[in-house]
Amino acid sequence: MVFHSLAFVPFIAAFFACYFIARKYSQHQKVLILFSCIFYGWWDWRCLGLLALTVIIDYFAAIKIEDTQDKVNRKRWLWLSIGCNLAILFIFKYFNFFSTELVGVLNFMGMSLEPIVLNLILPIGLSYYTFQSMGYTIDVYRGEIKAERDAISFTAFVSFFPQLQVGPIEKASRLLPQIKEPKWPSTEDIQRGLFLILVGYFKKIVIAERLHPFVNSFYDHPSHYESGWTFIIASYFLFIFVYCDFSGYCNIASGLARIMGIRLMDNFLTPFAATTPSDFFQRWHISMTQWIKSYILYPLALWSGRIVPSLFVALFVMGLWHGASLNFVLWGMAVFLMTMFFAYLGRVQKKADRKYAPAFHLFRHVFMKTVFIFFSSSLIRIKDLKDGYDILRKIAGSHSLETFYGDISRNIHFPGLGISDYIMSVGLITGLLIFQNIQGKRPIEDYILTKPRMLQYLFVGCLVIGLLFFRPLVIDDRYFYFQF
Repeated sequence: MVFHSLAFVPFIAAFFACYFIARKYSQHQKVLILFSCIFYGWWDWRCLGLLALTVIIDYFAAIKIEDTQDKVNRKRWLWLSIGCNLAILFIFKYFNFFSTELVGVLNFMGMSLEPIVLNLILPIGLSYYTFQSMGYTIDVYRGEIKAERDAISFTAFVSFFPQLQVGPIEKASRLLPQIKEPKWPSTEDIQRGLFLILVGYFKKIVIAERLHPFVNSFYDHPSHYESGWTFIIASYFLFIFVYCDFSGYCNIASGLARIMGIRLMDNFLTPFAATTPSDFFQRWHISMTQWIKSYILYPLALWSGRIVPSLFVALFVMGLWHGASLNFVLWGMAVFLMTMFFAYLGRVQKKADRKYAPAFHLFRHVFMKTVFIFFSSSLIRIKDLKDGYDILRKIAGSHSLETFYGDISRNIHFPGLGISDYIMSVGLITGLLIFQNIQGKRPIEDYILTKPRMLQYLFVGCLVIGLLFFRPLVIDDRYFYFQF
């Protein structure tokens, strides 16, 4: 089930009615589990088995870790939890990839083998709830949180439906106490929750779905286009599409939770204003960045005493987390190289004369708005490395206006698109970038809901009008990050 489906309307209405009645009798967690199972099992009920397996493994492993005094046995229980979670991820998400690539290497060396391919579906949200549950077990081992003895509470924590499918990936120390004893939502909580839901739907339906057909036409058929400018613009379309699709989901999830009296973390904070790759990942998919830092980067750096190799491994894992494909591995490597380049640039700037500071500042902004956006977006959408090479070759080649106009003419004749759609898409992107530049690094609800009442009404009115009159005719029933 998805937030923008018709089935979600009666589902969420029934949920809130049952949830708040159950709150009076302290049975709200059971209601939450029931509706989370309905929500998650809507796609395929068999996915509930994997979710239950993760819950059972980490529930008992955490208790054993806390109750065991012997350090060796505590580590064994920890590695049992980590090993089982990674095994589930490997079998369902990575087995076919590694099997195919390994056989490809062996065939290149002269052997004649066929890869073993498992015909398994990839359960939506597998990477998200696995990482969240695994982080809980690690935190118990570190002594940062007590093991949860109530199986109902722990199940509700792992299966919490608003953020189950696409995050944010919450720490147990933050979310678990709120699920056990959520506060009654105030009028402000309900107001902010409804506002976030409205913003999330606008991002997904009006902006992301408006850009989606253009993104498909650019990246599904790169051979149809010749101008380098076409693919530079395509990278912006893709970047904004992914941002609005992903952050829109997180806004809706946060809004639903807020109405329950639960606060989820902010997963996005105006990423377009980032001035370095490190700054970008403090603004984009923040929960994933914090998970990688807490459980991979910092422990590995402390163990090895070397930050650069640790960063390489962390970004390699982050790239592989996004998908079992070489282009995602290359994404991680590209981000690593750009991060190291900016670290070197920072050292050069410290030694340079202060009068060159504006030049460094300008260069960082230009690089982040061009090179970084191109590689960080295109590498997660190209179908194969050949397409990636062809796109790079075209960017390095023709930039004539005549060729570019020819590409745009072909693009707007893609089925379901027209010149009005193209103009509206460019206008939405421009408006979003200007607004976020004004918004600054703060949540949108904190920015808008502190403005004068008239401006609040005007902003909400624009969102409602956009949803009613400017949404596209065809809307995808999935979110882009479901595949991860």
